[in-house]
Parts: sequence; structure tokens; C-alpha cells
Amino acid sequence: MTKDEAVLLFNINPFYTEEELKERWHFLVKHHHPDLGHNQEFFKRLLDAHQTLKKHRENYSAKQEWFDFVSRENRREIYKTKIYNAEERTPTEFYWYPFLIIPVLMGLPFMTSNYHHLQQLYYIQLKVSAASGKILYVLTQKPVNPL
Repeated sequence: MTKDEAVLLFNINPFYTEEELKERWHFLVKHHHPDLGHNQEFFKRLLDAHQTLKKHRENYSAKQEWFDFVSRENRREIYKTKIYNAEERTPTEFYWYPFLIIPVLMGLPFMTSNYHHLQQLYYIQLKVSAASGKILYVLTQKPVNPL
């Protein structure tokens, strides 16, 4: 039995936790146990599904723990390289930052004013294409106000 079949049989969220699996298992056992006169074959399928989901959760948890460990180690290495690179920088590099950043900030109002001008001339509509699923931008010209 695959994990997807087991999830459908248990009627559980695909991103289930161990507690949710345990609660759902107890509920299904109480309602479908063969001693209560229910179908024994269905109960066997429930047992198989429970084993599949339990095994998947254990494998997923082990992989997640490994991923978390590797992520922590990578973050530690990145932090060390950032500190190492910051120590190598000379103060003259920081001297050039204002000369590089100020002209960009000074040109920013000129760029945004053009956008605001276009925004006053056109209506912008966003539509989703049914065929491709992509977002389409539709520009329609606003009527001119006679003054």
C-alpha cells in the first residue's frame, strides 16, 4: 500500500504529525474492530495502512533531523566566512560607499515620478490566463478630463 492510499483510507492530512496519526488510529480501531462485528478484511487494510504511515513518518522524521543538522552546520560555516571576510576588509572600502549610494538615491525620485505619471494615465488590471495560468497585465487608458 502506498502512502497516498493510506492517507485516503485514514482520511488524514498528508502532512500529519505522530499525534494526529495516533488519534486517528484509535478512532478507527474503536469503530472498525472485527470483535464489534465489522469486516475483517477492511481491518487488515487499516493495519497495513497504519504500518505504512507509521514507517513513512519515522523515515520523514529521520530525514528532517538530518536536514536540520546539515542546515545548522551550513549556517555556522556561512557565519564564520562572513566574520572572516569582514576582518579582511580595509577601511578604504567603506570610504567609497557614500559616493556609490548617494547618486542612486538621488535618481530614485525621477524614476518613481515616471511610474506615478503612467499610473495616472492608465488603469492596471491583473488577470490570470486560463490556458497558461500566468498573470497578465492589462493596461487601459483612462478617459481624458476636459478642463
